[in-house]
Amino acid sequence: MSNRNKKLAIFKRFADNFKIVAANPYYNWEAPLPEIAYLCPICFNFFNKCSSNQEGQNYLTFEHLPPKKLGGKPDILTCRNCNGLHSLNDRELSREVKLLSFLRNDVGSKLRDIDIQAGDKRFRTTIEKEADSKLKFTLKNQTELLQLVELINNEKDFKFGGDKADPRSVQLAILKSAYLLAFKKFGYGYILHSSFNPIREQLLNPNTEVLPSLGVLFGNNSKGIFVVTNPIHARSLYINFELKISSGSFFAGALIPTPSTNVIDFYQQIKPMTEGKSQITLINIHNQKYLSDKHSVFYHFDLKQYFKDS
Repeated sequence: MSNRNKKLAIFKRFADNFKIVAANPYYNWEAPLPEIAYLCPICFNFFNKCSSNQEGQNYLTFEHLPPKKLGGKPDILTCRNCNGLHSLNDRELSREVKLLSFLRNDVGSKLRDIDIQAGDKRFRTTIEKEADSKLKFTLKNQTELLQLVELINNEKDFKFGGDKADPRSVQLAILKSAYLLAFKKFGYGYILHSSFNPIREQLLNPNTEVLPSLGVLFGNNSKGIFVVTNPIHARSLYINFELKISSGSFFAGALIPTPSTNVIDFYQQIKPMTEGKSQITLINIHNQKYLSDKHSVFYHFDLKQYFKDS
């Protein structure tokens, strides 16, 4: 399928979902809705067609979930403005995954722009893990390489350094992917609830602290969308996904509250969980036609069906 046809298919799938959701009397629209509408799931701007690239205008673009460099697929559309808003965060996430792969000793893992200081000499190099725990150093020219070899043979004190990925940028990239994966699964029946305004505000203002924490958790190697049943204060959806690079892969995810939750309070209460190791109990979410079945578009609003004490 061509990119244009793929884009049109995504547009139609979610425009049809929006039509079902918008007809619900729960929503009170201030102005008449267009016959066909796709809302950017982050900024909520309306698009009535798959606009192409036009200078000076906003338009719909493929959004890769997770980021493309980490194995993501173009599963939904966001507007150009929102897509570009997190390009820096996506790059920071990619850097973090590469570092984790290197520290895990994955063969083929590589770190770029690493400083090596030996005595009063400093070199900028790329380091790659090879088989049998060997390290391959790549410098910009042979002269530097020979100098480094000589220093290694005579100098015992070496210092390695490089810029680390910004932790908050990494978590913002994970939260964005988790929120948009929830949209991919549940459609507008999930994200149109006003409870999620703080999450969208955070994604629209990545340099401002809107949420007290970002709900990011590591350590679960099961890909998918789950219901958190325990601890009670963390009851929510857990969206977990795989981050792939050539040398290996990792899993990351974020907790996304359900509609009618006080989002600010929720992320405040789970903050200790995201700052250290935590135990959560997960169960698989029911498989429904959340996008196309008018009886299922709001099915996920109430998670009581998943809790034994409800």
